Amino acid sequence: DAVAVADANISSAGERNLVFVQFSKVGSTSARASLLTCAKDVMIGFVDIGFMNDNNRGLRTDVRSNLAFGYEKARLFQSRFGMCNLLERQFPDRACAYITVLRHPIERLLSSYSFFCKGGAMEKRYWRNSHLNWNGEKCPDISVENYARMIGSIYTKDFSLGYTCATWNSRGSLPFEEEEGVDVIHLTDDHVHAAMHNLKTASIRIFSLSETLDEGWRTALKKEFQCNVPHVPHRNANSRNSGRDSFSKETLHKIGDILHHDMSLYLFVERCFDQSTGLYKNGCH
Repeated sequence: DAVAVADANISSAGERNLVFVQFSKVGSTSARASLLTCAKDVMIGFVDIGFMNDNNRGLRTDVRSNLAFGYEKARLFQSRFGMCNLLERQFPDRACAYITVLRHPIERLLSSYSFFCKGGAMEKRYWRNSHLNWNGEKCPDISVENYARMIGSIYTKDFSLGYTCATWNSRGSLPFEEEEGVDVIHLTDDHVHAAMHNLKTASIRIFSLSETLDEGWRTALKKEFQCNVPHVPHRNANSRNSGRDSFSKETLHKIGDILHHDMSLYLFVERCFDQSTGLYKNGCH
């Protein structure tokens, strides 16, 4: 079930935790590098806390046990949406907020298909993972439409807390059924509405992979932690660099239909979050 997270004032700095919600092929490598630079600049901890517990279900229940050093110095985390719920319970003296970068769902999917599936990036991990298949089709031979069906609407799954409620497979990988490779998070419009509600009520900054990313991202970190971070490389990736030109309009339309939950959520974010500050526009629907 979707759970709305506690509200907090994202615009005010102070002793609080910041969770980076990471998605692949959205400029997250550059964003993560800037977070690491920020952490070193002001000597605070940056931790990829993980998402699994020993029962392969949901978020870790004891954040402190997963830190390799004194947890009191850790204030930057990379995890999934919902981690603040645990951090605020385990560190009641600190508020918690999120920061993330999103990219147009079709462009993100095409870039992922080219990079991970066709290109075999990251040591061909999408080729080697037997759970990543759609009705027997696997990378690098799977069609782009079935790749979209296999990956699904990842923004909606995350921000609706669908990932938190899902039972993950034995590899600790994406929640696919062991044999059929079918996504076990059966999204509905209710998930989209829950995701929208969570984003409206959460303490979160959402940036798009666009020309405004660098200035907004650096300003947010400087205000949050008083740290200086270098230029964050960005591309106008929503209009190029994803391989869009190699696909027909009909194929792109089909992919949009397959990812319609994320398309709805992304349009909501474009409409209701200020692209220069990453902040929600009060009252927007």
